[in-house]
Amino acid sequence: MRRLSLLSMLVAAACGGGSGRPTGPPAPVIDTIRTFQGHVGYYVTGPRMSTRDASGRLLPETGFAAPNLPRNGPRFAVDVLSSTGQLLGSTTTDTNGNYSIQVNFGKNPAAPVRVRTAARATIAGGTDLRVLPNLSSADPYELSSPLTTDPDLPTTRIDLAIRLDQGSGAFHILETLFAGLSAIRGGVTGTVPDLDVLWEPGNGAVSSFTAASPQLGRLIVAGGVAGDDASNQDAWDDPKLLRLLGEYFLAYFSNSVAPPGNPADSLIVPSAAWREGFLDFFACAAHGTPEYWDTEGIGAAGRVVRFFVAESFFDPALGSLGPDDPNVYQDPAVVGIGSRFTTTEVLWDIFDGGSQDADNDDISVPLFLMLKDLEALQPGASYPYIYSALDEYVGNLSFSNVQADVLLEFPENHDLGYPPDSETVWPTPFDDPSRLDGTVIPPYDETIADMIDDTAGAQLGLYAQRYFKVRVAAQATLLATVTSAASLRVEILDLENNLISAGTGSATTVTSGDEFVIRVLPAAGPVSAPFDLRVQLTP
Repeated sequence: MRRLSLLSMLVAAACGGGSGRPTGPPAPVIDTIRTFQGHVGYYVTGPRMSTRDASGRLLPETGFAAPNLPRNGPRFAVDVLSSTGQLLGSTTTDTNGNYSIQVNFGKNPAAPVRVRTAARATIAGGTDLRVLPNLSSADPYELSSPLTTDPDLPTTRIDLAIRLDQGSGAFHILETLFAGLSAIRGGVTGTVPDLDVLWEPGNGAVSSFTAASPQLGRLIVAGGVAGDDASNQDAWDDPKLLRLLGEYFLAYFSNSVAPPGNPADSLIVPSAAWREGFLDFFACAAHGTPEYWDTEGIGAAGRVVRFFVAESFFDPALGSLGPDDPNVYQDPAVVGIGSRFTTTEVLWDIFDGGSQDADNDDISVPLFLMLKDLEALQPGASYPYIYSALDEYVGNLSFSNVQADVLLEFPENHDLGYPPDSETVWPTPFDDPSRLDGTVIPPYDETIADMIDDTAGAQLGLYAQRYFKVRVAAQATLLATVTSAASLRVEILDLENNLISAGTGSATTVTSGDEFVIRVLPAAGPVSAPFDLRVQLTP
């Protein structure tokens, strides 16, 4: 009887009987998890690349396509922010511009938030890419949604579409350069520096690249002149943007040693031909098409000012082009180590494959592997030109000597063969024929006859400045003397293009053994004259 009474009391207590008040803790309030998802896109404009004549030439005054429906924004940064700007969640869009973020609202499910996309991205390996209006800007371009609150909905959809007047050009720059940086990242070793891009409509700038520091590269992209739709604007020129990125690659991972001056489409100094030809090639390869274009203006005032197809620069109707024709064709005489066209076309033929391999050369080396091999062309190691690259590719078994020789002769004959002969080794070497390594030992006295021709006033003309090299194997005084009816300047340079000594008629330096480049160029005014260059080494 007593046990039954005790059991009854326990049941009553468990049921809260007697007091009318709960005796346990209050039920917990569960955090609210909400999902935000949507699509990010941007409005685009650009040249109409399909307007061509019967022969396939691009017509010069083609205008620009009108801004159309938003283009997908791939790999763009997306954030969810509180009303005070606190970061609540981050992600990146997928390749189709879609995103999804889960945010924990804790005990405040009705808190207002906004979704933001920004012109910044991180490449695999941790390289940051940002597009900023100018140097004084701390933050990249961005677009945010209005504040929103949907506490009763587990999923909220917010789409963002960046218009032209909201900086869509910045997002196009971001997308284009992300692809190029990814190709570089896949091919090089070591740290890939961050990249800031400065672009703003009406900035009046000239597009350029600067290695701001070992950790940061900087591109300036032309935004035109305010109020002048016909002025140069490069935000929509994918190949031009990627060409600038090619300068980034050369500066940080390879070799950009070349004399200053505006490159022409005629024969130029081989290292300048290499630089210009590589940049054109990289622009096409990173874009995945042999077509290159550069435009000026925007909207109805937009026009294509330079256009070529890297697969082949030759055209049977050469000579019938008008002065305003944007199509670039190669004079059959402009071939060889001084031709930027030869460099671009040979590199493209190494890269292309599948449906793009119009010449069926059976060579197809991925871009990242091509870049990896070019890392060997470091400043201080060589003055690079087309054979420098071919030597690396053949040496690393990307293709054979025979295939390299075919590349230089078919489908276009570039008047070259592989390996190079004595006429195409550059700079022209002074050497001791009795030494297999090509070095010279003092005492040494040798003269090479050559020709200078700068009558056209071409700063980078192949014959406007002549290059020679000498490898000294022991301590000596090096004296380079030029004899000519013309007044000529002699410069002694190291392999990083740093000037060591110079003078009219002669230059000298003391060395403990090194490799030098000797440059001969007009001392004043355009000249055309033969000369003898004498190199003397005295212990």
